[in-house]
Amino acid sequence: MAGKEHESVEAYLEEGLLAVVPVYEEGSKTVILTFKSRRLEPRSLTWLVKKIASHYDLDLVSLRRRCGGLLKLKHHISLPMNESLVLLPIRGRRAITPGDITIGYINLKEVKDVVPCEAEGDDAPLSVVTFNNGTELETFNTAEKIRLRLDQGEKVLSDFLQRRDRRVRFSGLKRETLSDQLPDCDCYLRELFLERFGL
Repeated sequence: MAGKEHESVEAYLEEGLLAVVPVYEEGSKTVILTFKSRRLEPRSLTWLVKKIASHYDLDLVSLRRRCGGLLKLKHHISLPMNESLVLLPIRGRRAITPGDITIGYINLKEVKDVVPCEAEGDDAPLSVVTFNNGTELETFNTAEKIRLRLDQGEKVLSDFLQRRDRRVRFSGLKRETLSDQLPDCDCYLRELFLERFGL
């Protein structure tokens, strides 16, 4: 069942994002799967991914470059947005016309299982991803390819968390530390400086 259109990206993230996938449904649109709903989005998947990165204050171009370098890939790159949202590229549909977007994303942190699809035929999906809440999504990647993407997602997430934890956090100025670094004198400027900055 499709939900209302033009929901904010923040609302999708608050509900817990499972997947964003291009579909041929009422034209060419994007399906947003969250813990709470399935929504049909008229806005493009590319736009949505950019907005998600922007929500987390990430430079998507730099993120793609770094993760692509780690994985030695130029396309279909896993993207860590934060510790609970890592977007893994999957083939969500077969193109009807040249240039149609076929790649969507699933959230690494919400994948419970991946199995081969039992359907047969040239246009049949190749695998089924099951999420932690029981929602299922058919993909046009093999189960082996999805498992490879899961491994790649773990690799970029590990790098993302290591870089985040290495950042130096500014803890503020302390009177004792700064007083030790200022010239040892009783001049008016020293006292004015300490008073001005509340040290």
